[in-house]
This record gives sequence, C-alpha cells and structure tokens, in this order.
Amino acid sequence: TDTSSTGIYCELGFSRIGQKAYETLRGDCKIDDEIINGMLHSQMSSRPDCHLLNTHFMSKLMRLTGSAENKYMQVARWTRGINLAEKVVIVAPVFYADHWFLLVATDMSGSHPTVTVLNSIPGYGNEEQAAAAFIEYLRVACKVGTISLLQPQLPKQTTSNDCGAFVVLYHKHMMEDIEQFKVTRQLSFRFSSTFTQRRRDQDNLGEWFPQSAVLEERSRIAAVIRSHSPATAIFPDLTLPVVEEPARETPLKECATKKAAPAATRSGKSNADN
Repeated sequence: TDTSSTGIYCELGFSRIGQKAYETLRGDCKIDDEIINGMLHSQMSSRPDCHLLNTHFMSKLMRLTGSAENKYMQVARWTRGINLAEKVVIVAPVFYADHWFLLVATDMSGSHPTVTVLNSIPGYGNEEQAAAAFIEYLRVACKVGTISLLQPQLPKQTTSNDCGAFVVLYHKHMMEDIEQFKVTRQLSFRFSSTFTQRRRDQDNLGEWFPQSAVLEERSRIAAVIRSHSPATAIFPDLTLPVVEEPARETPLKECATKKAAPAATRSGKSNADN
C-alpha cells in the first residue's frame, strides 16, 4: 500500500489505520476507536471459536426501544450467519460517555451463561444499562434464560485518557488465558447457594497486570501497527513513554486465587488498595 497517496498505514481486522488514528497513541490522547477495534480483532484472529462484536454494535443496541425480540431483529444483520451460542467467548466493546469498557459473554450454551464486566473505572460509562441491554440481546440471540452478571476486581485506571489502553490489555490477557478465564468465572458459582441474575464477583484480578503495562501499551500498539505496515511508511514521532523495567505479567490463575497476607505479616497496604 502506498501510504503517501491513501493516508492508510495498514488494516487490522476491518479497521483501516491511518496517521490521524495513529497519532492518538500519544500519551495525552484517547486512543482512536479504529485502533481499538483493530487491536481486538488482531488479538482474537487465531480463535475462530470466539466472536468480537463491532465497536459500534453496543452504541446501536443501547439506543433501541421496544420488545427484546424487536430490538434483536433490528441488529440481527450484525451477526448474520454466526451462531453465537456456539462461541467460547463473545466480546462486546462499549463506548459511552467518552469511556471504553468490555462486556464478555461466556458459556452461552452451557450451565452457567455469564456476562463479565471489564471496566477500568467501575460504575462509569453507564455499564448497568449496557450490561442489561447485552444480556437481553443474548437471551434472544442464544435462546437462554438466566444470564448472570459478574464484576471482578481489576487493575484500575488512574488517568483520564487510558480507558482504550485498558480495554486492549484486558482483552489481550483474557485471550492469552481464555480457558482459565472461563473456569474462574464458573468456579464462583460452585459454592453459591443461589443462582441470581446479578451478583458481585469476589475474584481478585487486581494484579492481572501492573500499572507499568498501561504505560507500555501505547508503545506496543504502535509496534503492532508498524509491523503490519509497508516498509516505506513514514510514521510521526509519538514521544511515547519509556518504561525502564519490563512489566511483570501475573497469570490469571495466580491473581484470581491470591490470598491476603496474615495479620502478623501485613506491610500496611491491604489487597483492597489494589
């Protein structure tokens, strides 16, 4: 591709990444939705048994009115020819009130159909309306009854413009350990006396990845875009942050089962501070 004439560096999934989108990787910008969509597609490309909904899908769904069946029919074309009930994972990126987060559906054809909220600012972005709309949609699309909603503890956002980086990181780590992610979700029901529509999951994924990984993520995404672009492409200097020490990645199984330190050995910082 001749980027000098098209203005496009590369294509990731259905996204065409150009200079304007690439420049949003600067630390003072919110990452462009074409990059987020493209990165999620790229990270899921080796798993045809998983499905990623377009970043505009939930915005459309949340604006619809009428019965659940009527709303489903209005967006049915988005998944024409796809049996969502057979998918291991269904990922729905949500953009609302200038904030990105993920809704992840698992076990739609099993005994514990579940939607998990991965939100770097818990409660922000109208996540309850989004989750309710997604669950209503899945009940019709997958022909299931009760779908539980889980909200694990996660690495949290401390800046105003990194929600896109968190979304890509949550998705990356989930896809790298997808079988354990499913097991962790299902284990939370094993000792539950009731099976309810909504409950707060106590799994602690707060150490899924360190904050330094968020600083590195924009550089990593830029490297992915450059690797998919022609050698002749000319990229602007983004002056991305340099992290001296590599990020330590905590396996999902470890951070989900990590126990609090005994009172006698506590250092003064509790797990609740994560």
